[in-house]
Amino acid sequence: VMVGVDPSGPGEATTVVEDHQVGGIFVGGDATDLLTGGVLPTLRAGAPLGLMVAVDEEGGRVQRIEGLDGDVPSAREMAATMTTDEVRDLAARRGGVMAEHGVTVDLAPVVDVSDQPDRTVIGDRSWSDDPATVTAYAGAYADGLLEAGVAPVLKHFPGHGEASADSHEGAASTPPLDVLRDRDLLPYAELLPALGTRTAVMLGHLDVPGLTEPGVPASLSPAT
Repeated sequence: VMVGVDPSGPGEATTVVEDHQVGGIFVGGDATDLLTGGVLPTLRAGAPLGLMVAVDEEGGRVQRIEGLDGDVPSAREMAATMTTDEVRDLAARRGGVMAEHGVTVDLAPVVDVSDQPDRTVIGDRSWSDDPATVTAYAGAYADGLLEAGVAPVLKHFPGHGEASADSHEGAASTPPLDVLRDRDLLPYAELLPALGTRTAVMLGHLDVPGLTEPGVPASLSPAT
């Protein structure tokens, strides 16, 4: 079980790990006190089953360690202005900063294929509306994280790039499964065999015609 904790101090993290023995904590928000306060190594050392420490560090609008390592561009901007080797190097450096501060998992990269406007739910968090470009750049980002010893998480399976709404705010549906197979699922098909057990996948809260039962999102569907 991974639970969200207050990033502004050690109290909540200490309680959930020591009293409830959760296997993971998610450090959200922009505060970095929990990452810099020195408590995470102690908590990880004392967790009987080990402890995953996760942030969602994508770049652009979704950054958690800019206070420690400065600002980095969005995925869309990186794909437009950088080579895959440069993105791999950036992710390796960024992952090194995360690892130094006790982070073991980055809930990134986004592998959604999308041409949505920048400030929409996925928007500039997507590398491109071309599956091959998404695969190349997301793969480079994942490789950089792994080089630093941080586990990447591909998201949002099976594809939020053309969803009908923001799944953070309510029900959202995707195009039919057959459409996803020809576009949104292609990055997963290529990246997962290459990355194997070194990475994870985040399920989206998405109704998928042809896969899930009506009203049952992929995150809760046995079919997924």
